[in-house]
Amino acid sequence: MGEDLLLAVEQLTARDAGVRAVMLRGAGAHFSAGGNPHAHKGGAPLAAAAAALRRTFAGFAALRGLAVPLVCAVHGTVIGGGNAACLSCDYIVAEGSATVEHGN
Repeated sequence: MGEDLLLAVEQLTARDAGVRAVMLRGAGAHFSAGGNPHAHKGGAPLAAAAAALRRTFAGFAALRGLAVPLVCAVHGTVIGGGNAACLSCDYIVAEGSATVEHGN
């Protein structure tokens, strides 16, 4: 996710397309249903997990560096890291049926 966010910021700043806001939304039935239990078969070394978190944080930090409002469009379920994504935005707009959980 971090690399995707960094790429998006690079593309937005390179185009100078008069972007006035950035919206984050989920690409499925949920905004963020938590971690993907199928993403890793077995435990990742602590250093690899820490590097992945740093890349994700760098992506969100790059978004925050844009001089435009960030809007989070919430639908379905938001768990775990999805909460952090929402809280990094300036505005959160949610469907009435959306649910937000801590996850732990």
